[in-house]
Amino acid sequence: MTTSIPESPGEHNALALLARIGPELRAYCRSLCGDDWEADDLAQEATLKTIDRWRAEPARPLTKAYVYRAARNVWIDRCRSRARRPAVPLETLGREPAAAEAPDPAATRELLERLMRLLPPKPFVALLLCDVFGWTAGEAGARIDMAEGAVQATLSRARRRLRELADLGGSERPPPEAGAAGASAGLLEAAAEAFRRHDPHLIYDAYLRIRESGSRMTDVRVREGRLYFAIRDRDGISVMIGCD
Repeated sequence: MTTSIPESPGEHNALALLARIGPELRAYCRSLCGDDWEADDLAQEATLKTIDRWRAEPARPLTKAYVYRAARNVWIDRCRSRARRPAVPLETLGREPAAAEAPDPAATRELLERLMRLLPPKPFVALLLCDVFGWTAGEAGARIDMAEGAVQATLSRARRRLRELADLGGSERPPPEAGAAGASAGLLEAAAEAFRRHDPHLIYDAYLRIRESGSRMTDVRVREGRLYFAIRDRDGISVMIGCD
């Protein structure tokens, strides 16, 4: 005959809290990653980490905010890990993963040049900061003057647009070229410096000026752990920018 070990009152309360906020936690994770499958996985991992941490420190109060913070930290770790991996081609986004594939809905490093044709400056920079540089929505919003909720909504729309493009086979049309003069050497250098410094205000300003000049980003690649952006002005002059 086996006897189960009764839960302590504290453990019972902790598990009850996790069960009660489960649907809200999944919704929060969905707002972070923009994907139902990964949201479930993210919520499960955050729950397990929360339980392990609480059992190590049972005197520490377990709150909804604490659980949400655990989920956010798990998501940040995943984004930073992905930023060091080769990008996933556009055609693979929105597809059901094969058994041996790891789903990567936020992999946008080699897709940013396409997104630049579709997004205005602030959404583009928000996506860059959160999905490439691994910032939280709150951190990105504070640096580009957007509320955290607005950043999360912007990211969700941008990621949804990626999946729509994947379904269409990546056949988006670039907008008409704007601006009368090609980007000057000074503008390209300003863009290079902004990306190298990972400064969101400089990135936003440089990107806005690039769009207004009629220039465009033609390529984004990851080589040996570094992020490279290729920008071409209306005169056909290109520059490659490397970010550490």
